[in-house]
Amino acid sequence: MKSLVWVLGIGILIAFLQTTILSRINPPSIRPDLFIFLVVYLSMTQNTSRGGSLAWLLGLLKDCFAGVTFGLHGFAFVATFLLARLVVRQLNPESSLLLVLLVSCATAVENGLIALSLLMLADAGDGWRIVLQQIPAQVVVGALLSFLFLPFIRWGGRRARAASGPHLS
Repeated sequence: MKSLVWVLGIGILIAFLQTTILSRINPPSIRPDLFIFLVVYLSMTQNTSRGGSLAWLLGLLKDCFAGVTFGLHGFAFVATFLLARLVVRQLNPESSLLLVLLVSCATAVENGLIALSLLMLADAGDGWRIVLQQIPAQVVVGALLSFLFLPFIRWGGRRARAASGPHLS
């Protein structure tokens, strides 16, 4: 229950940060998606059912603040969480390079899924092209910011693995 409150609290803080401060400072093409860091953190620290549920809730929270189709980011975050979870279970999550690569790939996957969803499901015109054009800049910004957040993600991952025992289920 504590992890649910902490993750949702941090998610609300991230939502406010992205919609108030970062929207005024950065142009949309290089605005970082801070929710991806939380989704990657969940893939390292939570089991599939709890982490998937939290990723879905974070996606719905982002949908509320972004003003887009409700459920769009929820779907993208759950799929991104599941793919990141597969990678984390197979590789060493203590590797710094892996974490940077994981955040970069998660950013690309999330944006690609959103573009695909907009292409198939929405009457958004060329909205999917705008999302696809922003993927390279988003990946670079995500990789650069992952170096900043790396100590926190690694600390949280080690702490959660120590609390859960020798392996994640």
